Amino acid sequence: MGSTSILSTVAKRLEGKVALITGGAGGLGSATANLFCQHGAKVLIADIKDDQGHKICNHISPSNASFIHCDVTNESDVENAVNTAVSMYGKLDIMFNNAGIMDPKKPDILNNDRADFDNILRVNVTGAFLGTKHATRVMKPVGQGSIINTASVCSVIGGVATHAYTCSKHALLGLTRNTAVELGQHGIRVNCVSPYAFPSYQSRNLLGLKENEWLQGDMYSNLKAEDVAQCVVYLASDESKFVNGHNLIVDGGFTVLRSVFEPDIVIMSRGMLLIVLMLIMIITSQIEWRQQLGIDSDASSRESLKQPQFSKREEVVKEKIILTQEKNIQRLNELVRSLKEQLQLCQCNNETINGTVSSLTENIIELEQQQILED
Repeated sequence: MGSTSILSTVAKRLEGKVALITGGAGGLGSATANLFCQHGAKVLIADIKDDQGHKICNHISPSNASFIHCDVTNESDVENAVNTAVSMYGKLDIMFNNAGIMDPKKPDILNNDRADFDNILRVNVTGAFLGTKHATRVMKPVGQGSIINTASVCSVIGGVATHAYTCSKHALLGLTRNTAVELGQHGIRVNCVSPYAFPSYQSRNLLGLKENEWLQGDMYSNLKAEDVAQCVVYLASDESKFVNGHNLIVDGGFTVLRSVFEPDIVIMSRGMLLIVLMLIMIITSQIEWRQQLGIDSDASSRESLKQPQFSKREEVVKEKIILTQEKNIQRLNELVRSLKEQLQLCQCNNETINGTVSSLTENIIELEQQQILED
């Protein structure tokens, strides 16, 4: 019994802490509130969805979770939420600025309205600014605290979401880093979590999906709100006490693997560039080798390669060059295979990339045949 009790205590990574979660009635907010309470924290959920917020608190634990109405674009609401957390639970250790909204995608900037743009920035950026400001007001005197902002993979890439949403998440990352520098000297850590899309009311609504529908055939589509919540727990806990100004990307490698996000926009990846450079290097070395040995590139000169008259030094140079080129061709083949696997994972059937890969493959075959003839 004693060991069970000890393990239970150790497992509660937020024991005795108090958290305020804006946007707490949403998918990630409610999942995080639930996980925070499981780890021993007292949670105040702040949202404009009153009925949903109260239901979540009752579902989690009425003794550990409470709700307060809060519009994050209204500074008095945010100030009141912070004050309420302190009056109810005696302090505020964790501020999770999670409230955020999306807008319908309009790729053409001429179709974007300023009012919609301003609204996205007001909720996603100004809301986090106000949350950070008033959390700092109560955390600074005690010299500790953790402020966490919900950003997105859109904080580090472009072309995935709307202009307004992408701008807001880039701005939120800037706010995180700037405040981390200022507040770090007062014992307050500021970080953000940047997830890939996961099932929620907002994301389904944006994608035009039904209530129980979600993306299929995507290696990243298994991400759940609970997975992101686990990362938030880490940033909120003392386990991350030396993590400050960090953008924790939770995307299964999406931003690393993919350089193509829109079906009609193709961007050459680093892998493709590397292959092109390798191909240029091989062709260049072929030309240099021929120039060094005085070999013509026309077809008739290939007959003379069958019985070349080389000195011993030239023979050694030739063998080294051939060996190097064989290794280069092998590496090039491996890079092409890797690129094809990446393209398959990305489900990218763009004719430009496929044509380029096919062309490179043909060049490799031609080089290999040429190598055989020269040998």
